Amino acid sequence: MGRLGRLPVNVAFVFEGEEENGSRGFAQAVTQNLRWFEGTQLIIISNTLWVGENAPCLTYGMRGMLSLSVQITGPERDLHSGNDGGVFSEPMVDLLRVMATLVGPGGRVQVPGFYDAVEPGLIELAWTSLEDSEEFSLEGYKAALGVPALTAPPNKRDLLVTRWCRPSLSVVDMRPGQQQPAGGQQQQQAEPASTCYRFGPTRFSVIPKAAQGKVSVRFVPNQDADQLVDCLRRHLQRSFSALGSSNTIDLHVEARGNWWEARPGSPWLAMAEAAIAKEWGVHPLYVREGGTMPVASYLERLLGAPAIMIPMGQSSDNCHLANERIRRTNLFKGKNVIRRLLEEVGAMAAG
Repeated sequence: MGRLGRLPVNVAFVFEGEEENGSRGFAQAVTQNLRWFEGTQLIIISNTLWVGENAPCLTYGMRGMLSLSVQITGPERDLHSGNDGGVFSEPMVDLLRVMATLVGPGGRVQVPGFYDAVEPGLIELAWTSLEDSEEFSLEGYKAALGVPALTAPPNKRDLLVTRWCRPSLSVVDMRPGQQQPAGGQQQQQAEPASTCYRFGPTRFSVIPKAAQGKVSVRFVPNQDADQLVDCLRRHLQRSFSALGSSNTIDLHVEARGNWWEARPGSPWLAMAEAAIAKEWGVHPLYVREGGTMPVASYLERLLGAPAIMIPMGQSSDNCHLANERIRRTNLFKGKNVIRRLLEEVGAMAAG
């Protein structure tokens, strides 16, 4: 609240409860209620994290996202590995071989064109903040991940570039799939999961009629999602054709979200920095984030106003994972940061 007991500006709140499920319905809900957002000057989002545990941060860029499914379809029904194994091309084996062509040694994606159109210099503002900061280190990051080694280049700058400023591809799931109808059309009613999930211990004897892999792609300014999908489709088709299999392969885009970038020299970013500095007593570190917040670029286009990202949580808050949390201090100071920012915006409007 302002000093006189009222907000210095008008504020419309949007609570998005399905971000982890693809934000289905979000765009429709906003467009059906545009009257609430008339004259929007600034969009404030808090859905990112600090780079460490102690220093407040200000996020100025995020990667985009593509969620893709790769399905290989074979026989009309599940078959018995003892009775029928070894006499036809098995969809799961084909899928394993195709997915293995996507990423090579050191984690480098082997899809031609995957690294094209990457905007240079994305790390510079963050590196100015982090070069001499103790908030992030290679050893600390490796320990936080719980991995024995990192595949990224062995220095802090290149690791941050890999995390924040370069595209990545991760295989996040592989399992028996569902038979697709002729022509690749979606079935009106989802078919139950392959029978190998229904027969208890005997699932190890079942060859699934279809196999599906899930891929998560993150892309950066100024890459185009459609061009990346085309690159992946060509690579997968070429890799699959080399198998000489009688099965069929299909690539389907499940979800997409564009990258987001704060505008250089934005006065709103300067106001957010001032608000954070007043509340925490130190200037924030400027950081990027490898994750994606699709609603940011969507709301910017729809409302014709810039967005800013004000992270409140520490890097150890387990974002999107089990036991996700936020420290009490961060929650209350974060609330005060937003209050101070609204006061700054109000003072600018009054002046």
